[in-house]
Amino acid sequence: MKTAVLLKISIVILSGAGFVLADYFAVFGTNEKTEMVLQEVKFRPLNQQTNSPIIGARIRCFQAGGKKDVCYQVDSGKLGIVSVKIPRSRQSENSLLFEQSFRYTSNGSTQLHVMLMHLDYGSKISIYDSDELFKNSNKVYDVLLQFQDYGDADDD
Repeated sequence: MKTAVLLKISIVILSGAGFVLADYFAVFGTNEKTEMVLQEVKFRPLNQQTNSPIIGARIRCFQAGGKKDVCYQVDSGKLGIVSVKIPRSRQSENSLLFEQSFRYTSNGSTQLHVMLMHLDYGSKISIYDSDELFKNSNKVYDVLLQFQDYGDADDD
């Protein structure tokens, strides 16, 4: 009787392990799933003459084809760092229990126009390849801004 119970338990364990192993190798097939994710990219605006950080800069992003505001600014938690979240698609192939593979794709054009703005500095538009931005998501990108001297406000 003990051997019959042990045999049944062994069969259940081996069947379960076989099922997990077969699913790991996608024997039962896969399905594709696409979801929208937001990836953070950080920029550091710097004064062109002094290389000192500029505080209070704002940012906007554009893509080819007239797509405006393809990112939104979030608090970076660090003074002098401007952080944005950019949407992209995450496409994954899943078996029943495992994620077999995944890749990220840009929404729209891969060319991203980033405009940094500040009241005391001229706006600067830089062009980035969004795939490169996402590969180096831990990097902080330095952007040099030219100080704009508007003269004395008391001149009437």
